[in-house]
Amino acid sequence: MTIRAKARVYKPKQPYVGLIHSGSNSLSQSSEPNFIAKLNIMFSLKDLGSAYYFLGIEISRNSSGLHLCQSKYTLDILRKFNMLDCAPVPTPMVTGRHFSKNEGEPMKDPTLYRQVIGSLQYLTNTRPDIAFAVNKLSQFLSQPTDLHFQGVKRILRYLKGSYQYGIVLKPYKAL
Repeated sequence: MTIRAKARVYKPKQPYVGLIHSGSNSLSQSSEPNFIAKLNIMFSLKDLGSAYYFLGIEISRNSSGLHLCQSKYTLDILRKFNMLDCAPVPTPMVTGRHFSKNEGEPMKDPTLYRQVIGSLQYLTNTRPDIAFAVNKLSQFLSQPTDLHFQGVKRILRYLKGSYQYGIVLKPYKAL
């Protein structure tokens, strides 16, 4: 959504203030009292209550905030790539490990490598602890080697021991 400004310069439209979520637990408590009623006129709405599972992300609420994790998705990845019975490791990557495109034997079929990296990329939404290792290994998607695949398997072994990890979102407190 853009609006035209002077001299053919286009700039983004300012958001409608009534649509900005106020940080409360439900939309019915938003700053606009008739917000839900207005939406219900345009769309058929049904209040499903608080979300607990959305786009593969598990949401649990407690007094300190929200805990977001993808433990089911993590276990699905481990199952899909036959790593459910692997031994867990304490870190996603060996400290000081450097990868290069010329080390190791090139994989004959890099499809499996690409599938694992793609699955892990989505997992980094709630797992910033694996983001560096996944992005480092995703640099070799065009020509992965057996050593790169060993790095991917190490990430999967790390996930085996930490599949329940996630992120905690705490409420903002004004000073």
